[in-house]
Amino acid sequence: QAAYWFRRSAAQNFPPAQYRLGEMYYFGTGGLVRDLSKAVNWLQKAAQEGDADAQMDLAMLIGSGEGVAHDVQLAADWMRKAEVGLNDSATEYLALLKASADGKFTAAQRQQYWDQQRDFWIREAATLGVREAQELWGRSKAPE
Repeated sequence: QAAYWFRRSAAQNFPPAQYRLGEMYYFGTGGLVRDLSKAVNWLQKAAQEGDADAQMDLAMLIGSGEGVAHDVQLAADWMRKAEVGLNDSATEYLALLKASADGKFTAAQRQQYWDQQRDFWIREAATLGVREAQELWGRSKAPE
């Protein structure tokens, strides 16, 4: 249901829906098959319209060379835009990118970022009463 409404809103050039649809394709959630090409497409549209979260996601993909050509300067440019848009992660990851010897995010840095994104949406859904999200969030926070 969410994918349906995000698609309809995204098609009407609504950047928050484009961003969320991009992440849904990235993670393969909401009944969508994981598709990096579609994820990049929707994230680019939202980023170009000024969505700071989409700008940050796009920067992570470009800074990793995941689904798109690696370009450290373009990744840094998108992160600076995300910083201006008050994205919480932009400053931290821009520093990591600048400190990188090869101008790429490490696999661990990339995984940490996407784990944070996934956890954010699970937490949001859990807060709204989605049982499956509540179960996932409870398991991820259970003591080992």
